[in-house]
Amino acid sequence: MEAEIDAVAKFMEDLQRLTIHVQQQDMWSWEGDSCGRYTVRSAYEFLNRNLLLESQDETFKALWEIKVPSKATIFACRLIRERLPTKNNLRKRNVETNDVTCPFCRSHDQDKAHLFFTCANILPLWWESRSWVNVVGAFSENPKQHYYYNISGLRPQRWQTWWIALTCCIWKHRNRMVFLNE
Repeated sequence: MEAEIDAVAKFMEDLQRLTIHVQQQDMWSWEGDSCGRYTVRSAYEFLNRNLLLESQDETFKALWEIKVPSKATIFACRLIRERLPTKNNLRKRNVETNDVTCPFCRSHDQDKAHLFFTCANILPLWWESRSWVNVVGAFSENPKQHYYYNISGLRPQRWQTWWIALTCCIWKHRNRMVFLNE
């Protein structure tokens, strides 16, 4: 209760610091244009600037260089960017889902970290993968960091190809369980 009172007090202090100009009319301002006006051109340029920054990320450049089917590469990009329709992501987009639990264990919410990396029924796959390449240590729950897991003595592209294959298989198996009741 005290935390809420403190938050309200801070909000009221912030409001008191604002200057309201009664003589001026309120208006919208578009941050994508230096003049503050929205145009289709300014929106197009704004989107292209953001896409350019995102496309300069070495992760996605490296992903497209791996010799796997483009369908698998697109899947990996969506996983790393957190664009897969996991039940938690669907809920964030206000899509109604009856059951938000992981189909593999039925005990945790289905988010990307749990579904692909920490589920008790999936984790042994990653442990086995590490044993094949003689590596010990913890994996990250972040897909991008998991993808870039440092394996000495093994070409990174081999690990990354295996990572894409394994995550695609996990997703396909999840979909068969969810949609086909397998």
